[in-house]
Amino acid sequence: MNNELITVEDNNLAFSKEGVKFIKKIQKMKLDLNILEEQLKDTCLKKMEETGQDKLITPDGSFKATYYKATKSKRFDSKKFKTEHPDMYEEYQTESERKAYVRFS
Repeated sequence: MNNELITVEDNNLAFSKEGVKFIKKIQKMKLDLNILEEQLKDTCLKKMEETGQDKLITPDGSFKATYYKATKSKRFDSKKFKTEHPDMYEEYQTESERKAYVRFS
């Protein structure tokens, strides 16, 4: 990218038009690639279920797909616990620090 994403004038930040176009283009490409990957995984899943295979590996071993059967699990319902036992919920809360980040939208 030849142009700058963000410009600074009088200590104020602003997105450049080219920068915004570039970010939106990347976001669209990422979304399209995610959709394509999910379609490929779905195709693989169906074929692996049909054949009963749980691993598919390229001849050179550089890529593999692994099939995981559906399972049931139990999860802790913290929302329900908080409602029914607010004092205990507060007692077991821990504080953690989240690093700084930027989100594009």
